[in-house]
Amino acid sequence: MAIIEKEDYVFDVDIDKTREYYATRTLCDCNECQNFYRQAESAFPKLKDYLSDLGIDISRPDEICSTYHWGEDRYFAVSYTAVGECVKCGEYEIDIEDGGTVISLVINKDPVFPHEQEEGRCFEIVLYNVRLPWVLEVPHEEEKPKIGIWTRIKRSFIKKNK
Repeated sequence: MAIIEKEDYVFDVDIDKTREYYATRTLCDCNECQNFYRQAESAFPKLKDYLSDLGIDISRPDEICSTYHWGEDRYFAVSYTAVGECVKCGEYEIDIEDGGTVISLVINKDPVFPHEQEEGRCFEIVLYNVRLPWVLEVPHEEEKPKIGIWTRIKRSFIKKNK
């Protein structure tokens, strides 16, 4: 266990168990998550260092909630777990200016998002206001051309009359 002080926070973290947790957990295979995994480390170096000090791998979050808007994914919540506890929590979230934006870190003494952590003693860090461009080779679902109702009716009619 290591005592780590950051801002107004004091963490008692088992860095080795946290790293082991991130090395062995499974990742989501949806495109939104893959887009995050591919870019997070290089897009947010300050945030990467902050989380790494606690044993957390920025490229392997527990949970991601996102929406797509104008060519970028807006990750409105990205959740991580650390083995240990937040001994002293500050009054406010921690804001880190990184990658051209201010990302807010909220520390939850008890995890809110579902996770695979079975250690029992853990806390959660949730990032807010994370934005990344869409870099995958496949188009985002929202960029795929939509088939209008009249086209669907026409296709259905043609199939029936063949």
